[in-house]
Amino acid sequence: MRPTLSSATRNGKKYLEFLGGQKLSSANITIAQTLTMFAVARSGEVSNTNRQVVGNAPNVAPVIYMSGGAWRQYAGAEVTSSKSIDTDWHYISAVYNGSSSTMFVDGFPVITSGNPGSTGWSNAAFNIGNSSDNGFGWIGDIGEVMLFSKALTDAERQHTEKYLARKWGFTP
Repeated sequence: MRPTLSSATRNGKKYLEFLGGQKLSSANITIAQTLTMFAVARSGEVSNTNRQVVGNAPNVAPVIYMSGGAWRQYAGAEVTSSKSIDTDWHYISAVYNGSSSTMFVDGFPVITSGNPGSTGWSNAAFNIGNSSDNGFGWIGDIGEVMLFSKALTDAERQHTEKYLARKWGFTP
């Protein structure tokens, strides 16, 4: 099942509404563990349930998701942020450089020097809004997802975050 295009907008842009059972999947891709992911999302609930924004859990990582009321990332080892989930819009980025990982919410680091694990995608789908087995369905909205097949530098990441903040109407 596919998500629904919203009738509402954020900063004049429509977004996708997910009710927990939908996802968008790419064709199978292969990307090494050094990569960077971005998402513009809003949770529709504050819950202890695993809810995947982007990635390919439970079989392949990296993944950006929420669980236990906090933002999390997984890439062979789970790292939990100190940033609690709320129902506001956020832009999230996660950089996996092969030896460590960092997650940012609204441009601020919430996970630094996390264990990135060792997995990437090897002939696996890249999913938005749910896991490969449909077990971690996102409940909320997703405006945009970006994937880079390298670990962006701090300057590149900040440039992309500023672009997303302007595009989606976040106040810096």
